[in-house]
Amino acid sequence: MKTDQPLFLNEEQVRKHLQMADLIPAMEKALIDFSAGKVTQPVRSVIKVDVAAATGFLGLMPALTPDGLGLKAVTFYLSNAERGIPTHMATIFLVDPETGTP
Repeated sequence: MKTDQPLFLNEEQVRKHLQMADLIPAMEKALIDFSAGKVTQPVRSVIKVDVAAATGFLGLMPALTPDGLGLKAVTFYLSNAERGIPTHMATIFLVDPETGTP
């Protein structure tokens, strides 16, 4: 059922629902499409974050394929290791390429 409400999956849910055996053919298709010029993938944008509490980076990576449209946002904060949290965190935002709906 389609809905206009975005679906949020945490890391545990993603690991539960995506199996490596299912991902390999999808990655193969993505690489074939990329090599055939069917993918629009601009160079990533990186913003340096320099605030009082930390220094880090935000990377934004959009892509359009024959099957999808999305954006991966990644943060990197080396000082997070001292905080006991991951140094790299990412969110992937997927939308319907025909309507732009999540």
